[in-house]
Amino acid sequence: MTHRFARWLALGTTLAVGLASCTPSTPPTATPGPAPTPGTTASPQATQSPAPSVTGAAEIRASYRCGNGARLEAVFSDGKVVLTLPDKTLTLPQAESGSGARYSDGITTFWIKGQEGFVEVDGETRYPNCVANDAPATSGRPPQVEEFPAEDVRASSCSMTLVRADRPTAGRIVFFSTQVPETAQLTINGQSRLLQRVQVSGQPIQGQFTTQTFASPDNTLRVTTEVRPADGAASKAEAVPVVGTLKAVLNKQETVLQVKGESGC
Repeated sequence: MTHRFARWLALGTTLAVGLASCTPSTPPTATPGPAPTPGTTASPQATQSPAPSVTGAAEIRASYRCGNGARLEAVFSDGKVVLTLPDKTLTLPQAESGSGARYSDGITTFWIKGQEGFVEVDGETRYPNCVANDAPATSGRPPQVEEFPAEDVRASSCSMTLVRADRPTAGRIVFFSTQVPETAQLTINGQSRLLQRVQVSGQPIQGQFTTQTFASPDNTLRVTTEVRPADGAASKAEAVPVVGTLKAVLNKQETVLQVKGESGC
């Protein structure tokens, strides 16, 4: 997130503090200005409602544009969000989250961190890479590279998991990703593999030139990559040492992670 977007910085900070113990906190007395801390007074079940018109308590209104072209409207207030999707409007209560903020009725889930978010329906990402209208567009811009130490790399068959424990409850990884994973290539210490799928804490990477922040409820960040040899042959259960750098190359764009451990690919 950037410091240029004051109201989103205020919202992200307030949400992060309120969720530090994985329990929504009690909202403060409403005052004109930044977003309130989400509370616990939301109804337990989302309901369809007309376009949001929240009065009384302080609120934050936001418009999002998503990676698939959809536009969303959100009104945050009193521990809930009134979320207007292209086909309906829902009121979602705040739910527990290890990082950022999560609003869910058990079917539809809206995840946000700073000025970014996405919407899942029944566990599937329906609206990926949603960015607030006052945030900079990421499409068409080259990704940055962020490096971090990983405590361990665990592997099962050809899946590799990076376990991050160097800072609690949150982690940020910048990926260039594509909707055509077959064009991607994973390089592990110079050995090439075709990338089948990338997930962070169980959430798939979506869209192009995307920056995503992922929840880490158990104070670790797991980046799982499923790969196969570049020649397309069946994977062998050989151990490939991974010490120093894991580089994911997708459509000639790179993301570098500092890791140590061993992969089973």
